[in-house]
This record gives sequence, C-alpha cells and structure tokens, in this order.
Amino acid sequence: MPTAIASILINHFHVSVSPGDVSDWCNEDPLGCVLDLAIDGLRHNGWLMQQLKIDPEAEMRAFVNDEDDPTPVIAIVKPGTQFATDHAVVVLGFEHIRDDIETVYFMDPMSGQIVSMYASEFMKYWDYAGQLAYCISD
Repeated sequence: MPTAIASILINHFHVSVSPGDVSDWCNEDPLGCVLDLAIDGLRHNGWLMQQLKIDPEAEMRAFVNDEDDPTPVIAIVKPGTQFATDHAVVVLGFEHIRDDIETVYFMDPMSGQIVSMYASEFMKYWDYAGQLAYCISD
C-alpha cells in the first residue's frame, strides 16, 4: 500500500516525498502494513485517505473518469492465489473498447507499470478483497 500511496502523492499531488517516508508513515513491516495504521499515519502527515463506502464501484468510476479532475483511487484486489494477502493498486481509469468490453487501467506497485485488464476480471479480484477503495485528499 505505501507504494500506491506514494505514487498518488508524487504523480497526482506533485508532492516531493520518498517512498521510504510513506512506508514509515504507514508503519510498513516486511509483511506489508495494516490499513488502519496506514490511514492514521497519513492523517498525522496532513493527508486524508477516505474509504469509498456508499457505492464504491460508482464512486471509483466517477473519481478516475472525471473529465475535469481525474483522481486516482487505491483499490484493494486479491487476484486468486497470485498474492497471499490483499494487494493495493492505483486505479487510473475505465474505458469502453467496444460496446460489450470495458478495460480498467491501473498502476501495479509490484512492477511500477501501468497495466490494463478486462474490467470484469478486475472487478472479480476487487470483489474477492471485499470491494475496498480509497481516495486520498489533503
């Protein structure tokens, strides 16, 4: 999660912060971080990380596809057995490539690359992890 958070702070908010600092804020250990501790650490450093709760899918889509101010969203996914624990990615947008096919673009902190996949597959992995999505603000 700290890498996803650092990516948003650096690339969206244009803040000069090191991934190591964000890791410290999030109390990251070799196994990752506890979400509540990460949220508290961000708050203590002047940032809010709010869970999208009312209709998380609609809210996530609205944030990332806002034409005037697209805002990245951290989504927690669990792609089958690929990861032993939940995995945070930075969702950047949804796009219809045909009438019946939609893709989602996201930055995967494991590789640092922006990747795409069918939205139906992504949503399945997101559902496995409990449909958790978060937006960062100052």
